Amino acid sequence: MASYNLYDNDDLPLWDRFLSISKATEQNETFKSSFDFWQKTFNSNNPLPSEDDMVNLLNNLRTIPVKSPKIGCPRLFVSHRQIDKDYALSIANIANDTGFEFWLDVLDPTLLTLPTLTHLTPKQIVLLTACIIEMGLINSTHVIAVMTEDSKGSVWIPYEYGRVRKFDDTACWSHPNHTFTLPDYMLLGPITGSRLDIEEWLRRFHCCSPITWVWPKTKSLPTRKSTP
Repeated sequence: MASYNLYDNDDLPLWDRFLSISKATEQNETFKSSFDFWQKTFNSNNPLPSEDDMVNLLNNLRTIPVKSPKIGCPRLFVSHRQIDKDYALSIANIANDTGFEFWLDVLDPTLLTLPTLTHLTPKQIVLLTACIIEMGLINSTHVIAVMTEDSKGSVWIPYEYGRVRKFDDTACWSHPNHTFTLPDYMLLGPITGSRLDIEEWLRRFHCCSPITWVWPKTKSLPTRKSTP
């Protein structure tokens, strides 16, 4: 699969942001197509694409099926609402410890810099965010959805879960102390409720050595409260 990691090439301009995909996947049309679409939109002659160009890029990226060769390290896409980012960070940390690469929006260098790009219109920022998330989805092999009482009404979680959905490659983490009903589509994959559950699910698949990563301070996932 692609060697793209969210921390790759963070010092390069947008048109070279995903350069490692091209270098690692010359024989894989799925990932090569995503990079080709990206570079046709963002390049040194067109560093600030129009809103129409970004819409075309997003539509093109969404036509690319998420298919990964059974080689290399698997990558977990962590889907969540912003209010649940601490849980998402904890799950990304678990994935890394288990030998999975990961993609998480709150750690993506380009997404972190978007608020400083004052030359972009609000719509361009929304479109660029969507395009970067789509690149993360295309280049992931698994997805886990962070489900809490605050997940209701999310547009992104069901889309991201379905985008990567393959047999046994999707799961969710359900907050053990929140009272809510999971959407029916979450029954399509494993439902985890603890660190151990997540580790056991991930270890069903080929794993690699953990990467070296300077983690922001994260909390442990909550455990189920005992009833009196």
